[in-house]
Amino acid sequence: MTVGGPAAESRLLVLGAGVFQLSIIRRARELGAYVITADHTPSNPGHRIANQTVDCSTIETAQIISQAQQLGIDGVVTAASDVAVATMAAVRSVLGLPGAFTPELSNTFSTKPAFREFLRREGLSSQRYYFSDSIETVVEAVRGFTFPVVTKPADSSGSRGVILVSEPDELEEALRLSVFFSRSGVVGAEEFLPGVEYGGDLFVKGGRIEHLCVTDKHLEQFTVKGHVLPSRVQPAGEALICAALDRLCNRLGYKEGPMNFDVKIDGQHVNLIEVSPRLGGNSIPDLIRRSTGLDFEAMSVLQALGLDVTLEENQPHGMAGSVILGATSPSIVSYLPDLTEMRSLVNAVWNVQWAKGVGESVNPMANSGDMIGVVCFDCIDQTDYEVSRRRLEDWTDNVMCRDNAS
Repeated sequence: MTVGGPAAESRLLVLGAGVFQLSIIRRARELGAYVITADHTPSNPGHRIANQTVDCSTIETAQIISQAQQLGIDGVVTAASDVAVATMAAVRSVLGLPGAFTPELSNTFSTKPAFREFLRREGLSSQRYYFSDSIETVVEAVRGFTFPVVTKPADSSGSRGVILVSEPDELEEALRLSVFFSRSGVVGAEEFLPGVEYGGDLFVKGGRIEHLCVTDKHLEQFTVKGHVLPSRVQPAGEALICAALDRLCNRLGYKEGPMNFDVKIDGQHVNLIEVSPRLGGNSIPDLIRRSTGLDFEAMSVLQALGLDVTLEENQPHGMAGSVILGATSPSIVSYLPDLTEMRSLVNAVWNVQWAKGVGESVNPMANSGDMIGVVCFDCIDQTDYEVSRRRLEDWTDNVMCRDNAS
């Protein structure tokens, strides 16, 4: 790791130490920061590359605040974790750190019902929704909705508990599956939005969107299986996305920092699906840096520490993609290759991160918790991306996994 740099002697708390926090932890250390990771899973890989670790869940806000005060941190960030956003906001507010959120901003992002209500109130969405801690109440409330609808837990992430429901008589069973993933017991249903879905990250500086990077999302139902950058969105569509998100930031009073987003474009209309004031998961920041040369992770680290976020752009490499690898049936991970072997399958691979270990059981890929790993690679075009993605997915099924019953 590099000693010195623009963040030298700064103490940065990173909430989360999982596979999708690895990159920002590593980047913060390269910038010279003393990195402390907070996470309740000692085996998570981010702990191994941090300077210091705290054994505490990122949703235990009071404990995290106490630890942050004792440690004398200069800033706090998270990435790829919606559940850590409220804790990040609370730590910044209590300790007076850079990027402190207003209470309204933190509350707006705290749960899906709060965010949906904000969008409705501000005229940013016409989608009908209903959330409650009573499944029976939800079933009754959405009888007049246009089907299909989507059931969701109010306070989860990573596609956990998100189910498409085509007919009203399937709704109650789907809600009972969704509520399993809700920490609060609150569950809901939303009308399914038409259109083409895109993802990505943006960075706000001085109250305006300074950088916007839109990705194509490869989805199976609601499970993200990969991203490609640059996306196929047309300039007019990207302008619509930017305008909708700029309006959101202005309404929220969000002045500085990163934001992850998922949107749908239907004709000339943009619907905001999910937005969170942190960097995205699924290796989106890595793809942005590789494809565009923009270093969103370094920007986020420096902003969180109150330092100048003006950076020289890196050399862009063109199109880059990621694939999220998972099993198609209950399996046991039998083998994990290194980067060299992955390049024997797809020679343009430049990054591999494993979320599971050899011998671990895995379920069929239904949400981010079922992920075995993520692979990033360069590609010539969308066809080249699809060929490489299928090759890696087939190899996962045929070599990396064995049937759990065997």
